[in-house]
Amino acid sequence: MSTIFSKRIICFISILTLLFGMLCIPAHADDYPDGHIIIDTVSAVTGDSVIVKINIENNPGIMAMTISITYDSNALTYEGFYRGYLRDYTVADHPDKNLIRFVNCETGNRRNNDTIVSLKFKVKDNAEFGFYPISIDYKSGDFCNYWLKKLMPEITSGGVDVAFNGNNCSHKKYSDWETAAKPSCTQPGAEQRTCEKCGHVDIRETPAVGHDYEDFWTVDTPATADSSGTMSRHCKNCDAYTDLLTFSLEQSEENNLSNNSGSVIEQSDFTDKLVKEQLPEKTEEKNTDNNQSEITSNSENTAEQIINNIIEKDDGPIAKILAAIPNVRKLGTVIITAIIILLRLILI
Repeated sequence: MSTIFSKRIICFISILTLLFGMLCIPAHADDYPDGHIIIDTVSAVTGDSVIVKINIENNPGIMAMTISITYDSNALTYEGFYRGYLRDYTVADHPDKNLIRFVNCETGNRRNNDTIVSLKFKVKDNAEFGFYPISIDYKSGDFCNYWLKKLMPEITSGGVDVAFNGNNCSHKKYSDWETAAKPSCTQPGAEQRTCEKCGHVDIRETPAVGHDYEDFWTVDTPATADSSGTMSRHCKNCDAYTDLLTFSLEQSEENNLSNNSGSVIEQSDFTDKLVKEQLPEKTEEKNTDNNQSEITSNSENTAEQIINNIIEKDDGPIAKILAAIPNVRKLGTVIITAIIILLRLILI
């Protein structure tokens, strides 16, 4: 009897261990074959503006989405959005329906595991303490890939937790600034910090980073016997381009250029010639920059010559004062002239 009881205990413990182990296995990409969208949960006090990120993981490659982002407009006011990794979408607020419509359509599948969009809300002054959920509603067909396959991503809702009224707090001690929304080439981002006493959220915008163009050209349209090709310098971070040039099929053959879409064309005498012919304003800018550098260099040399002449050929008080100034030969012409005039006025 004791042996049978012991076997049952061991079997029971083994089953519990197996079940516990299954529960503890981390989620794998296979658990979310159509992707996993996660909405942030943030804390705030009444009157605060907060930023809620909507992120995607295990992205299978999505071309288009049409979704409703639901929220409680009695407690939250939608104030705008910060762009994520997507390129082409619209955001429209419908507070009477307690939702924001988000519509996106790309030219191909985007597989980024990143922030889709960041939404900015203001907690109303009369909002009661509590949790205000933010989620996503969609139906079959609202997500699809380039081949129009319908996708059904898993949604993990988030929201805004209003747990304290911070109106009477002095907000003397904040946490460090953290990135709430990354800036893009043309759109600002945002940073936020939190009062460590009451939880009040302070937000500030960060400037757009500007375009960062490649040093080389990329063929956008190959040249043919009947039409010119085009190439441009692409931004490393977005779809923007600059320095658009055209070329003929004969020119590509003569200069041994790859004439395929997406081919890289390094800077050369040929590209310099095209820039000079087709983008004369670029040549003028370059010449202006070179001239300015030469003027600056000549000014520095002139300043050193003036100082050297005074110090080496003049035994007067001005020469002695200049010789006593550390690194005086490195000072600019304007500064040197001002110093000399001042000294002469003092010594006369």
